[in-house]
Amino acid sequence: RRLYYSAAASSGAAKMCTSTLFSGVLGTELEECCICMEHKPEVTLPCTHSYCLRCIEQWNVSNTTCPLCREEFESTNETWVISEAPESSEVLSEMQKALSKLPEQESSIPL
Repeated sequence: RRLYYSAAASSGAAKMCTSTLFSGVLGTELEECCICMEHKPEVTLPCTHSYCLRCIEQWNVSNTTCPLCREEFESTNETWVISEAPESSEVLSEMQKALSKLPEQESSIPL
């Protein structure tokens, strides 16, 4: 799944904090936008609800919440562009590396 943010740069959607969930890791694949039920989701909000770019931009013109759960959007320009979901083994490997570093980081924290 891709996030095309350049198309949203001129709208309020550029202020939304967006991220992409790796559906292969979670075991679910969204096939349609939760609003129009026609297009594939391109944008996943921090609350994990996904929408096509057109629908979420239209919604964001007059709203600052997720259309489903009403969680407030954060005002930030953070954007992730992901060309494809990584293999679950890649994600597992990265998570193991990060977790193995926790004891090192914990010992360097001043008390």
